[in-house]
Amino acid sequence: MQSPPLVERRRRARQAPAGAQTRVTAPPAEHQAHGRLMRAIVSLPPHMCERSRAIQERIVFFDCPRQADAGHRLEALLALAWNTPTAGWCEQGHIYNITSTSELAERSDACDDTALLEIGWSSEGPAYACRASVDFFCTPGARSSIEQAMRMLTTQEGGAA
Repeated sequence: MQSPPLVERRRRARQAPAGAQTRVTAPPAEHQAHGRLMRAIVSLPPHMCERSRAIQERIVFFDCPRQADAGHRLEALLALAWNTPTAGWCEQGHIYNITSTSELAERSDACDDTALLEIGWSSEGPAYACRASVDFFCTPGARSSIEQAMRMLTTQEGGAA
């Protein structure tokens, strides 16, 4: 049996049981972006890695007017923010898995923005990005929603996120 569409799963998750107090929840991060909210993985070139880590990846959330331009957009954002030449990083494989957050949410069983932080899966369940490896180039509202999801994961898992 196929899981219900994302909108239906989120609606059900927000419904409170009869008699329970309801709390106001922010709209999903993807609805707070200017354009499309995207997520990419950036594998830092060796000269940017910490000395103790030969391989270092960043999870990057960013707004983009069109999904087709996402790679070039992120290269430009990173060049400005990190003050380093990033032209060709997509072609060289430093930037990969560029995906809209709506697509990430559809692939996940999670009914909230924790789906955007899933980076893998093990026998124990999903693996999530840790806060120290996440960068934001998006609206404050989208960032706040994703950070709220990180806090939820930290609370649920006793500090794992």
